[in-house]
Amino acid sequence: MAEQEYPQTSKFFENRQSPDRVPASELSIPPEFLPLAERLEGLTQTWNPVEFVTASSTSIKKEQATLFENFKAGTEYNPTFEYPRLDTLNLDVEAVHAELRAMLNEVRKFKPSNEQERIAKVTFYYKIRDDLATVMLIRGMQNKDEDLIRRAMNVKYASLDDSLLATAHQFYSELTSTQKTETQPEPTLLTTEQQSTLKTHELDAQGIKEAFEWVLNKYGILRTENDDPSKGFTVVITDEVTGIDVRDKSEQPMTIFIPTSRRVTADKLLELMYHEIEGHARQSMNGLKYKIGGGTLRIDEETLYEGLAKRLDERFQKEFMGVETGKPGPFYTLAIDSAEKGNSFYQIFSEQVSYQLHVLLKIFPDVELDFSSPEVQAKLDEAMKRAWTTTYRVMRGHTDTTNAAGYAFSKDLAYLRGWLLDRELKAKGVEHYNEAAVLQTNALPLLGRVALQNSDLDHPFQDATKEYCFEVLLPKLESTLDVSE
Repeated sequence: MAEQEYPQTSKFFENRQSPDRVPASELSIPPEFLPLAERLEGLTQTWNPVEFVTASSTSIKKEQATLFENFKAGTEYNPTFEYPRLDTLNLDVEAVHAELRAMLNEVRKFKPSNEQERIAKVTFYYKIRDDLATVMLIRGMQNKDEDLIRRAMNVKYASLDDSLLATAHQFYSELTSTQKTETQPEPTLLTTEQQSTLKTHELDAQGIKEAFEWVLNKYGILRTENDDPSKGFTVVITDEVTGIDVRDKSEQPMTIFIPTSRRVTADKLLELMYHEIEGHARQSMNGLKYKIGGGTLRIDEETLYEGLAKRLDERFQKEFMGVETGKPGPFYTLAIDSAEKGNSFYQIFSEQVSYQLHVLLKIFPDVELDFSSPEVQAKLDEAMKRAWTTTYRVMRGHTDTTNAAGYAFSKDLAYLRGWLLDRELKAKGVEHYNEAAVLQTNALPLLGRVALQNSDLDHPFQDATKEYCFEVLLPKLESTLDVSE
């Protein structure tokens, strides 16, 4: 991808040349906006759209089994999901909508007298606009108004563009290729024996929790039961999530959720620690200090948030495993494209099964699959499980999965687009800007107006995962090996 292909990064670099940039130490909510910030926090701080669009675990399991059965029989089936968070939502939607509209009018009327106030005005404007879209999403889901849900999604999340789609197709083709680029092996932090140890040992949900808490504690952002909610994150094991989820906005104070049944190999655990803790949780805590994209003003679009996490995925793969495989997969982007073209859940799922089989079997994209072949049958169940995860995620929030309104829950475009944008920042040596807060893509030019150094961050990167690997994880696993031998 060409440098600065996205206009937000071009404007970011342009704004960094301004002599009027605001020092990071002065970046805060101006006094005129403090009452508004308090009202906004009391109104929307616990809203998390992921919670609203997450189906009940019971309906997910039931619909997944039914779809798999129908797919194998060659019968089209589109799931129906239950969204329990909407049933427990104690919210007067019309009153909240009116209050947010009034706040937005206040922001529009405000006349900034300096650069700091201008930054605050723009930040509040986009935050309230995002919250209004969340109200639209809730109303649409409650009334099963698919057009209204689609409109809300399009406001909250950046849409798919041709460049991103072309990149996804390129990555997909690369995954189906059997050709390997001849490169000099990268020196790694691990020996071959240590790599093998990590790849062959599994940890359960409790093991994941303990590792996450170790790194959170290292950064000083582990919250215990009696701590103030702003102290940091607590880690919870639950049946109510389908994947590991770092939520700094929720009914509960900042919490990291781990599915009860989740098991990972030790190498995957380390990658998750980089991604979820040294990426997401650390970035969220930094954002409490820098109000653009943090705390009360945190917006739900997470492109740059996921970009930092993918940067750390790459770091792990290269430094620990000596491979260049940390870049994001293409499957969410391809599924979102299909959904935006009006394809149903079943049609998207079928496409995703085909994509996954082509990758698993190293068959070029334009070669038709023979589903009756032993090779395909041997990989079919794995392909279906992968396809389900992708399809479910991009179809979250739909009350009619035939998808007549032609839209996607496009939040997961953040992985690929965020990775691309973060690479542009890193190439210019300003990657620390994407560690200071959870930024909406459109807020990137705004942050360019701030003179920010890595030393300004409350929680700069410590590489605590590496420390955990060598001080805790490997000694524990190797002692287990010694006992068994």
